[in-house]
Amino acid sequence: MKKSKIILPVMTFIVGIVIGVIPLALLSFTRSSDTGTPQRGLTLVSATEANAVLKNYLKTATTPTEPIKGFLLDTLQLSAMKLIAKENKTLVGFRIYLGKGINNIPVSIVVGVDNKGADATGNTIYKTSSLKSGPCPYICDVTSTISKD
Repeated sequence: MKKSKIILPVMTFIVGIVIGVIPLALLSFTRSSDTGTPQRGLTLVSATEANAVLKNYLKTATTPTEPIKGFLLDTLQLSAMKLIAKENKTLVGFRIYLGKGINNIPVSIVVGVDNKGADATGNTIYKTSSLKSGPCPYICDVTSTISKD
């Protein structure tokens, strides 16, 4: 029960971070010569497969012992957001789900979010490696003047 009380605030925080990064991400890619094709490391997945990797992650997920301070997004996740946004201009944001893929390797699921706050599972969903991304604590810059205690 305690775990479910923590998951909603953590996911809400992560969504807030993602939504805050979206304008920057979209602006940073506007001058690229992107052909609209996924780059290496992005994999198209179904909602069913996305659900499976999330469930695999939740089997061994631990609750942070301190508040989530931030979330590191990597360039693959930003690329996935750009491709999804290009496909559907009506999306208001993106959600990143944590997952574990084959051999329990960390992955992220990137999905668009519609104006009602629902996952746009009828659109493209990407899976990316997430070895360099995730919440802080765990993936933190402990020397940053922003995150120092």
